[in-house]
Amino acid sequence: MLLTAFVVADHAVEPHVPVGGGVWNAIVNDPARSDLLLTLFVFNRTFFIGFFFLISAYFLDASLARHGAWGVVGNRLIRLGIPMVVIVVFVFGSIGYALYGEGLGYFEFLFQYIRNGNAEFGHLWFIAHLLVYVLLYVLLRALVPRLGALGADAEPPGHVAILIYVLAVGAVMAAVRQVWPIDTWVRFFGLFKGEPADMPFYASLFTIGLLAGRANWFDRIQTRIAVPWFIAATAVFATLAYLDTTQLAQPGTMTAKIAWAFLEPLVGVGVILGLIVFFRRFVSASGTVLRSIEGNIYGIYLIHLFVVIGLQVALAGVGMPALAKFALVLIGTHLISYPVIALLRRVPGVPVVI
Repeated sequence: MLLTAFVVADHAVEPHVPVGGGVWNAIVNDPARSDLLLTLFVFNRTFFIGFFFLISAYFLDASLARHGAWGVVGNRLIRLGIPMVVIVVFVFGSIGYALYGEGLGYFEFLFQYIRNGNAEFGHLWFIAHLLVYVLLYVLLRALVPRLGALGADAEPPGHVAILIYVLAVGAVMAAVRQVWPIDTWVRFFGLFKGEPADMPFYASLFTIGLLAGRANWFDRIQTRIAVPWFIAATAVFATLAYLDTTQLAQPGTMTAKIAWAFLEPLVGVGVILGLIVFFRRFVSASGTVLRSIEGNIYGIYLIHLFVVIGLQVALAGVGMPALAKFALVLIGTHLISYPVIALLRRVPGVPVVI
């Protein structure tokens, strides 16, 4: 639930920061800006998407053990594939038709929209990438069955192993960002988009999540290991943000690009480690309220973008500080999305998907 709140917060910030919000600025056109929100925007992006990939992979081997390869593939195609097709083709496609489809039939436009590589995935780029990762891993497991047991007895990483990982992924990110800077999106296979600047971090965390799940690292990682990394991460980010947050959002020099490529995974890993021990200590036992809403969380991820943009458009002409608008959009999106998804899940068949 907290990670979904991070997603909503990331999109609620978009119109109020000078970077990363090109699409939002075109739709919302709100001049209100906030340095504090820019800091939140950059900090949020150091860890929350990577944490999603880590968690998604963490339980994958257990799902394969319970349901088998075909069961997992079928489940992911239903839960990831169906919402993606509905939203990408029929929701975003219909919006595209209303804006650019003059002179074309509806289905003719949709065919060209997909064939010409113009399909808009929006926030569902994550689902598209995750589906590809899962399918590739299931195929690899089928070709190399013993892969599923590899590292099952591995000890959780200590300081040295974590440092080596941070340096290694930082080196790869530094190289990639010389070609594709932050916020440069490319289309893969002529279909879905991705941001190469961050993909080494995401893909490596998905891979680590597989090993972590087999060896039960979330329960075994030591607090004395995780907490110093969390402290270091927050201290490093606070220092850098104080110096110049904009250089973190979009580094302008080669030196800045290389430095942030190494420091960003340090911050991200440290925050993720801190969240793991925090969740283990304080959120491991779901209360009645949490159990009543956790089934709606995925649905909120799917629809929140439309609620966020609707609220942002409504507030664009209101003379309020950016921080106040952000708070209203963040809270309002949750208050609207939860009951909407709860109602949708009462429709027969919908709970199978969301």
